Amino acid sequence: MRSYGTPMSKLEATFPVSPVEMMMGRLGIIVLYDMVLALTASVLLSLTGQTGPLFAFIIGWLAPLCFCTALAFAAIVLFGPRIGAGLSLAVWAAQLALRDLLGPFYFMSDTGYAFWGSSRMIAFAITGILFFVACQTIRKGGKGDNGRYDPA
Repeated sequence: MRSYGTPMSKLEATFPVSPVEMMMGRLGIIVLYDMVLALTASVLLSLTGQTGPLFAFIIGWLAPLCFCTALAFAAIVLFGPRIGAGLSLAVWAAQLALRDLLGPFYFMSDTGYAFWGSSRMIAFAITGILFFVACQTIRKGGKGDNGRYDPA
């Protein structure tokens, strides 16, 4: 995920880190920043009484965030950026389009959904599995280290 075709790509090529480590760092910074902003907003909204229970509200957005991040990361490491982005978008669109048909696999529901608790547990379990698969692929020097995610 280097800045291919720009002067920055020459600078990035001199870094002593692999493109996968760079991608993980960038993704980590973005997700951490989003989580800090969302946690701050969640606490402020909870203090003003505009949400339900704080824990349920936080888990309500945290599970889909973790699931989508893990899916994108694993798909990019395994299949490359274009297929990874397309797969992530397709799963996200299927979540919104199929809603009630997915049952406990509908991760973007509100707390009134019948499968809300089980869907969050399944989302976190799938998140862990996706991160494990992606990290194993990277450690084994598999597809990710062969540059399938980096067109440069």
